[in-house]
Amino acid sequence: MSEIHGGKIQLQAMLQELAGMKSEADLKEGYRLGTFKTLAETQEWINHEVAKGELQTQMTAIGELTEKIREIGMEVALELKDKKPVEGLEIRKKTTFEILDEKAALEYAKKNLPMTLTINKALFKKLVKAMPEDEIAQIDCVHILIDEFGETRISADLGAYLRDGAPF
Repeated sequence: MSEIHGGKIQLQAMLQELAGMKSEADLKEGYRLGTFKTLAETQEWINHEVAKGELQTQMTAIGELTEKIREIGMEVALELKDKKPVEGLEIRKKTTFEILDEKAALEYAKKNLPMTLTINKALFKKLVKAMPEDEIAQIDCVHILIDEFGETRISADLGAYLRDGAPF
């Protein structure tokens, strides 16, 4: 038996195991959600907690098996030069981009992709609020509204209104 054929068989077995684990996890999750409605300390609630722990363990195992399938699947696909080495597994092209110069990217976006530019309103307000009022007044897109009596705050420490711990 060739090494490639053995890899495909291994992948198929792992995919079969993963399918079984996911099916069982779905059943446990359904049971857990169904019993979650019962909040009393009953045997059903205890079973729910046990199922919840088993489900967490199983979800971890599913994640580990999924990663292993991806690793071996990539190896077999590269050896075979086949993007679908076995049923249920497909290798797809992945394109990622990295911005090397943020200033140049911003200038490009301003000229060619203006719809991608948005303002972080919370940060803008915070930074403008920290500026001197005369500088803020020079910003055309900002309207200053100062209400000297805008809000009332009550101190957390009202000890001044107490005499020996009691109001006077």
